[in-house]
Amino acid sequence: MADARNFSRILCSCCRNDLCEQACSDGFEVYVSHNLPSWQTGTAALILLSMNVLGYVELNIVPVNSAILVSWLPASLLFSGIIYSGSVALSRLPVPVFCVMHYIYTLFVTLLDSFFLKKEPSINSQFSLILTAIGTVSMAGTDAQFDQMGYKWIMIHCGFSALYVFYGKTRKTNSLSDLDKMFYNAVVSVIVLMGISVATGELYRIIEFPFLYSTHFHLGCMGSGIFGAALGLFHAYLQSAEIPYSMGIINSVNKVAVSFLSLFVFDITLNTSMTASITVALCSGVLYAYTVTAHKEAEQRNVYPVRDS
Repeated sequence: MADARNFSRILCSCCRNDLCEQACSDGFEVYVSHNLPSWQTGTAALILLSMNVLGYVELNIVPVNSAILVSWLPASLLFSGIIYSGSVALSRLPVPVFCVMHYIYTLFVTLLDSFFLKKEPSINSQFSLILTAIGTVSMAGTDAQFDQMGYKWIMIHCGFSALYVFYGKTRKTNSLSDLDKMFYNAVVSVIVLMGISVATGELYRIIEFPFLYSTHFHLGCMGSGIFGAALGLFHAYLQSAEIPYSMGIINSVNKVAVSFLSLFVFDITLNTSMTASITVALCSGVLYAYTVTAHKEAEQRNVYPVRDS
């Protein structure tokens, strides 16, 4: 069962690195799931640092440029909020609900781009985004096991995610590579999340956790960190490849795959109306990603037209 849950996280990695908490925290006490992100991001940071020492990747961490780090610190703090709120939300919501509600983040990003960057989405993108929003609202309205706290945390998660993306867009200069951002985000998140665990008393309650001395539990935590680092490297590779605009489509298709797979892995009960709403939201989300990709590729062709020889 744990292996299947880790596999579901692999499929969903390109859209978000939070779903590993479902594999480790499902069936456990909720307060333990809140400590998992710091363990996982700490593992990811150690892996990246080890790969840098061995020469497999290049991190620009020596010498440390304090000005660059300070300028990226708000993004790292937002990242800490992303993984903490995502962990709490995922400990309370089924995977399909989490995947569908995550499209609220796309709506937030679109609104921020429209109001502050004066970037208007295409008509096709607007239409598909409206369908996605309708499906999301309908899903929440037909959720027979509606968890108000879970929906609040997923909204907070989407807000942090949108602000993180928007902050990256508004930075005039960005000398940090994707791998540098991954490393600094992981280090800062460990410090922030451990501080939260100490302040809330969750860290001290770990000694009461019945699976604390379980080898499988610790291997699951380490495995999720290893998977997170590997998938982050894969994401960075795709970003630097010739298909950066296709990431949205990949993310949306991953949400569909993980939502479908979770039905066979977890104990999830869905009624007919909720199933239809989830299907509409996920399909329209894929359509939105496709329209955005097509629009960006068209703009790219207009900027760099292909000339016939």
